[in-house]
Amino acid sequence: SDEKEKLNKVKEPAGPVKGMKWLPGEAFIALFIYIAGMGYAFVRLALIMDDLAVNYDMKGLQEGFFGRKRDAYDFQYHAWREYLGLYLLVALIFLVLSFLIRRTEFNAVHKQKPQLVFYIVFGLLYLLFLFRSGFIFWALLTILNYILIALFSSKPSKFFLPLMWILALGTLYCNERYRGYGFAWLGDSFKFLDVARWEAPAQWHSIFNMTILRMLSFAFDRHWSTIGRVSGLRSKEEEKLTLRVRQETNQPVSDYNLLTYYAYLFYSPLYIAGPITIFNGWISQVRKPQVEYDRKGLLKYGLRVLFDFIVMEIFVHILYCSALAANSANHPLWNKLSVFDLNVLGFALLVFIWLKFLLLWRTARLWSLLEGIESPENMNRCVANNYCFEGFWRSWHRGFNQWLIRYIYFPLGGRKYKMWNIWAVFTWVAVWHDQNLNLLFWAWGICLCMIPEIAVKSYFNQAKFNWLRQKIWWKYINGIIASFYIMFLIYTNLTGFGIGYQMLIELIEKTNGSTGAAVFGSQIAVFAFGAIFMFWLREKEEEKGVKQGY
Repeated sequence: SDEKEKLNKVKEPAGPVKGMKWLPGEAFIALFIYIAGMGYAFVRLALIMDDLAVNYDMKGLQEGFFGRKRDAYDFQYHAWREYLGLYLLVALIFLVLSFLIRRTEFNAVHKQKPQLVFYIVFGLLYLLFLFRSGFIFWALLTILNYILIALFSSKPSKFFLPLMWILALGTLYCNERYRGYGFAWLGDSFKFLDVARWEAPAQWHSIFNMTILRMLSFAFDRHWSTIGRVSGLRSKEEEKLTLRVRQETNQPVSDYNLLTYYAYLFYSPLYIAGPITIFNGWISQVRKPQVEYDRKGLLKYGLRVLFDFIVMEIFVHILYCSALAANSANHPLWNKLSVFDLNVLGFALLVFIWLKFLLLWRTARLWSLLEGIESPENMNRCVANNYCFEGFWRSWHRGFNQWLIRYIYFPLGGRKYKMWNIWAVFTWVAVWHDQNLNLLFWAWGICLCMIPEIAVKSYFNQAKFNWLRQKIWWKYINGIIASFYIMFLIYTNLTGFGIGYQMLIELIEKTNGSTGAAVFGSQIAVFAFGAIFMFWLREKEEEKGVKQGY
């Protein structure tokens, strides 16, 4: 009779999908175990790093605050920190001038054209400072792209989108292959321009990838507006002018012109690192500034950015992850680490990368918000609050994720062909970042892990399995599976964006015998309890109406 009762429950067709069954205090006990385990691991790693810095002359460190060393090996954060004063001064000048221009009657009468011209002029000066003579190559590529868009986007054609993709891929390859090109190709008399280019604060081709995203966004949005493509918004969503509504709504064809194209490309607050903003959403906010953040909201967001900076500074003064893991001069010191410490170092390095990008993106986003233009919040979930590949990717570099969904995922069939089009999405992501094998391994590793994840989640996320979710042991099975995924997340992201496959090989070599198995088992257990608390958090989010599905 019990078996028949179970069978009837399984066949139950109707009703909503229910959450898991929780014992009193169970989620917080899981959280305590997770914090205790991770706290021990990080304190232990910090003490080891102190010893390596003092007694073994770890490379890549500089004198920091309070007599401590500071990890200065990561070029992106070190450069951002060094130029922070100049960056804030430039942002202040931009905001003051923009404020004055926005509020003139002349700007309103001429439909924001003076404001767009200001973006171009300020951006031109900004890029000339950054790139010096290298700006000439930037200008040539962008004007050539606009000419092609103007010629081919005005009529319905199945060849337009493939043409844009081929040009984008070709540009990425040539920029990397020829290192931003050279003026000496034109003759010896032009060599002085190459000297000026290499002495510039930044190389134009090293950050042109963001410009390519903007060029494609402008091209596709213009093409879809011209042919009258219907947005996928529901009528209720259109009632409120959110960023998503702005991005999905076609603008008048007259808004896709040379002036708006270059104003969009030159827009200084988001130029270097983003967050990437869809053209439709950007030009809509030029016409009608964002209203999601009032003065109080902007103040709170500014304090969050300040807090992020303080946390980052504390982190690089305590954990020298980048110097120890990424600096090849320090790789012999890995012999001083156990397999447990190497695993923790890998996770700590991922936390460092997350903190770095969180700070860089939020600073740029704050600058843009203060000017009246909202961009996506790139990190909408803590790196330690992820237990699956789909969720991790959708909450890391969210602006880029939205760009990929709009311009690759949906055009290739969306959810209907999800198992297949993720390969195109992640291969583009890898090539866009850099043309190297580490990133391709990362991209394809992500795809291999996502396919079973998508299939299993789709199958079990049905009302007929509500009886299973009411079993206490069910969440622990899910937690153990999720902990393996967390380990895979760490390894794949380190392979792609950290230090390549070297540390992974070192870990495999050291993870053998009973000691290695015990260490691996203990880490799986800690991550499992962390995942169990994450399940509880997701259910609480759904109770508040926030249903993200990951």
